[in-house]
Amino acid sequence: MAWISWDSYRNGNYDGFLRSYDGTKAGGLIPMTTESTAQFHSTVAVDGMDRVWVAWDDGGENWGKDFSRASSAPGSRELHYSRTPGMRVYAGGRVEEVMNGVARKFSGRMQRYAELPHLVFDQKGALCLVFRHWTGTKPNEICHFYVTRLSGGEWLEPYRLASSSGRNSQHASLALKPGGGVTIGYSSDGRSPTNVPRDQMHALHYNVYVSEWEAGTQPASANLVAAQLPAPGTAGPRRARQTMTVGASATRSCWAIATGTGPTGSSKGKMGADYTRSDSKRFG
Repeated sequence: MAWISWDSYRNGNYDGFLRSYDGTKAGGLIPMTTESTAQFHSTVAVDGMDRVWVAWDDGGENWGKDFSRASSAPGSRELHYSRTPGMRVYAGGRVEEVMNGVARKFSGRMQRYAELPHLVFDQKGALCLVFRHWTGTKPNEICHFYVTRLSGGEWLEPYRLASSSGRNSQHASLALKPGGGVTIGYSSDGRSPTNVPRDQMHALHYNVYVSEWEAGTQPASANLVAAQLPAPGTAGPRRARQTMTVGASATRSCWAIATGTGPTGSSKGKMGADYTRSDSKRFG
């Protein structure tokens, strides 16, 4: 039995889904997340008890919505303002929360930037997690790969992989070693505060590296509780908009569009179109 995880915008924001495949047909659709926050870049692994573990990036409320940076609504900041990991388990026909999550081992800047997770179980049943962390901002963006492990009920402190610096959008590849442990492949351009491109026409050269991660000592053990998922498509907080009244019609600012002009009472809108008090349209 194979398990496939992915994200979809079908409900008006990014949610994570899961589905099985037995080689001939796909199983039923299993929502792993339905929150109004954005969940994407999912990864999946199955343990020795046939529990299906799914991890993802969480981008926060209203991620990617067309909000002004001046808005106070959640999600009004930059697209990469924050990335935090989420994780749930599908077992016994239900979706469960992992209460002893890896985020408890994060500190400092890692609490805000930990993304692009990759999961695999080693031969001892420990769960290996590799993720990307934005380590530096000057003089250019610098990100590194980190690895940790859930062996028993405890996560290890995240360990930075050598020669793994590069841009934030890079992914790693994980494979089991025949003798135990995990092999991690990734690329790096060697960027650092002192090693930067000379100019826009001469980028740093990428090379491929491999790191080996030893197996854990015991299978992963998680404190699981049933996940309380909201109804799919539940909207997040909306931006508060200023309103104005023209005649008997109340409109929201920036969303009244002209449909015509008139000889009396006409004026210029911000977009340069003429509108009259009787012609304004309301949207949203």
